[in-house]
Amino acid sequence: MLFHSCVSSCGRSCRALANTETCDPTDCAEGCGCPDGSYYDDARRRCVQLSQCHCYSMGGVSQPGEVTFSASGPCLCRNGKMECEPEEKEPDSVEVGECPEGKVYHSCTEQSKGVACAPTCRNLMLNLTCPPNTPCISGCVCPPGLVLHQGECYYPENCPCAWLGLEYLPGQVVETSCYRCLCHRGYFNCSYSPCPAVCTVYSDRHYHTFDGLEYDYQTDCQVYLLKSAGGTEVSIVAQNKDCYESGIVCMKILVVHVGLTKIYFTDNSGNPSPSTVVGRGSEFELWNAGYYTVVHFSSQDLTILWDRKTTVHIRAGPRWKGLLSGLCGNFDSVTVNDMTTSSHMEVNNAQTFGNSWALGQCESDYIVERPCERDLGRQPYAKRECALLYSDVFAPCHNVVDVAWFYRNCLTDTCNCNRGGDCECLCTSIAAYAHKCCQLG
Repeated sequence: MLFHSCVSSCGRSCRALANTETCDPTDCAEGCGCPDGSYYDDARRRCVQLSQCHCYSMGGVSQPGEVTFSASGPCLCRNGKMECEPEEKEPDSVEVGECPEGKVYHSCTEQSKGVACAPTCRNLMLNLTCPPNTPCISGCVCPPGLVLHQGECYYPENCPCAWLGLEYLPGQVVETSCYRCLCHRGYFNCSYSPCPAVCTVYSDRHYHTFDGLEYDYQTDCQVYLLKSAGGTEVSIVAQNKDCYESGIVCMKILVVHVGLTKIYFTDNSGNPSPSTVVGRGSEFELWNAGYYTVVHFSSQDLTILWDRKTTVHIRAGPRWKGLLSGLCGNFDSVTVNDMTTSSHMEVNNAQTFGNSWALGQCESDYIVERPCERDLGRQPYAKRECALLYSDVFAPCHNVVDVAWFYRNCLTDTCNCNRGGDCECLCTSIAAYAHKCCQLG
């Protein structure tokens, strides 16, 4: 949400869309509200696009696109409202012989439910049937053997499939390293395989573990981002570096240890330090990809992407599932136990958890920093620039990756960084969300 000196709650929530009571949009007060063009959804507890709104009707909550049935026929949750008309209903004024090409007129003198129960690709996919008490509605329907989709008649085997807001034709495939899905008769047949996971660390404090836990931990110590348990000895150690004696962290020093190989990155050139040691059995490839330095251990199925500043992405193959520890978590597909200390204790305090993975006796004090609140002069710039994360630029990703955590981090980092003048904290924050979106297609 964004801070406004004059924000109105009139019609700015998904729940209000179903409310027939009138309100005055000119009534406003100082506070937080959703960016223009978005609505606050109680079910998701965040701002969403209109098409992503839940529907709040008769004391119940329906998901966007969900079909329910009422006395007047099927109801579709669309744009925050329950549309209790057949999704593909033709105008009531249509008479015999006036149907569009490819459709036929159905009269309720015939023994069927007419438009109210006309088969569509959607209810074919969801295996929905018409309740016996559904009233009949006359109108234009598809000929027998065909089904309706967006106003056109299809053979059932030609129904398209929906995936993250896009449509795919029968025979088309959606494929990632985790699954392969084939479109068939309006729905996907998927086969799954063990897949890798990615841990992301950026700025001086933000962590997103292999299993999806998001937390903040700030320290000047050397800490284990990753440490293996058994088998090949693998570890990745990072340390924040204050480059300009300004108190602002501008890069991370990295030590990548795999088997007999140790790679040291101590400056922002992207080149390993001369101290690097390469041992047999753990050879690696190193190349530049855009502003990233990439280190890939093919035999160990491990890849590190470093932006030569504060962002590190670690991709671990499925062979490492349940065999890792450190600030990136244990990669066991369970989020709640990711904060397991080096002494195998589960805790719920990020600072305690992080300090347990520091090398030596180094510990950091827990300090809650809210730089935007400390200096109100930084807020307008941070909020204006970080609002890009909620804009149409990232709209295709909002259904897939929750933007709220990244937006909060963006505000903190941008306000904190502004005190040192020109810096790249804003770009780092936005790049972190963009990278997560790219991982998920």
